[in-house]
Amino acid sequence: MRHRAFWTLCLGGLLGLGLALALARGSAAAPPNFQTETLILGLNEPTGLTFTPDGRLLVLERYGTIRLVLPGETQPAATPFLQLSNVNTDQGERGLVGLALAPDFSQTGNYYVFYTANTPLRDRVARFTASGNTTVPGSEVIIWQDSAEAGLWHHGGNLAFGPDGKLYVAVGDNFDTNYGAGHVSQRLDSYRGKILRLNADGSAPADNPFYDGAGPQLDAIWAMGLRNPFRFSFDPPTGTLWIGDVGGNNTDSVEELDRGTAGANYGWPICEGPCATPGMTSPAYSYNHNSRDASITGGFVYRGTQFPAEYQGSYFYGDYAQNWIRRLTFDAGGGVANSLAFEPANGALDGPSGDIVDLKPGPDGALYYVDIGPLDAAQAGTVRRIRYLSANQPPVIGTAAGAPLSGPGPTLTVTFTAAASDPESDALTYQWSFGDAASAAGPDAVHLYAQPGRYTARLAVSDGTSTVYSDPLVISVGSPPQAAITAPVDGSLFRAGDVITYTGAATDTDGSLSAANFSWSIVFHHDDHLHPAAGPVTNVITSTFSIPINGHDFSGQTAFEIILTVTDADGLPARASVLIVPEIVTVTLASDPPGLGLNFDQATGVTAPFTRTTLINFQHTLDAPASQVLAGVTYNFQAWSDGGARTHVLTVPPAGAAIIAYYQAAPATATATPSATPSATATLPPASATPPAPLAVYLPLVLR
Repeated sequence: MRHRAFWTLCLGGLLGLGLALALARGSAAAPPNFQTETLILGLNEPTGLTFTPDGRLLVLERYGTIRLVLPGETQPAATPFLQLSNVNTDQGERGLVGLALAPDFSQTGNYYVFYTANTPLRDRVARFTASGNTTVPGSEVIIWQDSAEAGLWHHGGNLAFGPDGKLYVAVGDNFDTNYGAGHVSQRLDSYRGKILRLNADGSAPADNPFYDGAGPQLDAIWAMGLRNPFRFSFDPPTGTLWIGDVGGNNTDSVEELDRGTAGANYGWPICEGPCATPGMTSPAYSYNHNSRDASITGGFVYRGTQFPAEYQGSYFYGDYAQNWIRRLTFDAGGGVANSLAFEPANGALDGPSGDIVDLKPGPDGALYYVDIGPLDAAQAGTVRRIRYLSANQPPVIGTAAGAPLSGPGPTLTVTFTAAASDPESDALTYQWSFGDAASAAGPDAVHLYAQPGRYTARLAVSDGTSTVYSDPLVISVGSPPQAAITAPVDGSLFRAGDVITYTGAATDTDGSLSAANFSWSIVFHHDDHLHPAAGPVTNVITSTFSIPINGHDFSGQTAFEIILTVTDADGLPARASVLIVPEIVTVTLASDPPGLGLNFDQATGVTAPFTRTTLINFQHTLDAPASQVLAGVTYNFQAWSDGGARTHVLTVPPAGAAIIAYYQAAPATATATPSATPSATATLPPASATPPAPLAVYLPLVLR
């Protein structure tokens, strides 16, 4: 993902921040004769898309809205297809993330969504019934709900009906930090870290692999051992289920594409990537983080006819953090043959492809994908399309401009000009949409905006076969407000568990403002990508945010950005933001003897000694395997130097910590019992027979 500058900004006249950033990202260069275009703009954290059988497009927004776009349109309908009222987006990745149409949707209007409910705070799957272009009020029927309170991260959330007519549901591990068989992904009494298989009414099919009726196992579980299976899809001709499972947070973590199999255990957190542990299923394809961030977005096998023949049967997938789309080809035996760049065509990282969270084939055979947009910019999400153009090349827009783009109001007259060309010299038609329900044909137009407000104008140019769209022009009529965050101070430090009070102020020259004009959101910056953290919090001038004490760690470059948007009565926004940064120290884990594998949160089998940067007062789970083999010698755990149990929680002290796991060599006659932790290869002297008394060594403070 692009390196985003941290900023404090008040928006006024020329261009809304969300659209400005969307334009700066541009359109990626797909392979020759492929065209990438941004179809739909101004979405508020879109998380997915689905096409109805008659070609209507449904777009999910994390805050609980499903937008409907009619065929041929580039703007969502004014009335939402669905608006959830009991959705929680308070912190982390909670919200609306999954949608599947019932196989008989055309007859019944039934469809299913995955979202985090606010009351009770649970991930759930609910069935709704559509009527025309909206949803029947009161039609919600909850068919599945998690038995545990929703965490902040790793919800999964994908839904799809399989060729067997059953509903498959992806559930993430909610960032559980237990180890081995105790991790939720490995337990059959937890839905988390699983693929579930349900009947349409939410009951569990009796032929599910772990079905035991009245027994202790959860009958809905179909496959297990997953971390965050955010996106999966079925390949209809073969019935194969392809699961994209997001890898860990470490620079050597692994992203997985798993072939779905009933009863499979994909290994998390015991192993990640190719796995030799008995009973575990290795991925069909995986790739390493290679010392940077990564996050796979599972896609689909292309079976359309719009792309050339060599793309038939390719699996298209993306990466949210590395900003690309690639494709896999398969050999005659169904194994992965090649990984090939697609967008951008040169395979470069951090390109203009956007933050990809869903990919789907369209009814026209093109590839559609959702760019959730930079989460620090409101309404910057988009839906983009990649299509193949063989004989007829699309027009090229050279100019699409308007002047002036802002004025004090109450009205504003804007002159629009355009110029375009066509590779085949076909006659072109021009159509301006002014953003206030008015439009005009022709390359040049003059339009009067009669009311104060913020409008988005766009030009469409067609050669009779292909239509292309200009970058949007944002017109502001009237004087926007001015906004500022008065607390906390930009650059303030925080520790885990701190309660941050934020407050703002705003003025407006042509009207009064109140708390109803204020909206807050908080995003978490982690290296080169973002996570939602809190919000939107509306109708308050002052509120609080609690810094988490566990879950997503603070390794790498991290910060919280607090964003204030003040919108006046004319719909004109002003934005301001501040960054608060973590008070960082280090934790070092060592083993005696050196070179043994230790577990630190979700990092399994890390060779000691190793060091992690972390946040003061943050809680980490430390685990030392009961026994493991090093250089042919079996070692048994004896004690931690801080006196904790073999598996225990460390609350990071202000000076950091260095902690040692002491092991003792087993008698030579003992039978070696390797653990799931990978064996180290170094030849080292055995540990002392008796560990020293418990101690904790504290390291100097890195940053105050």
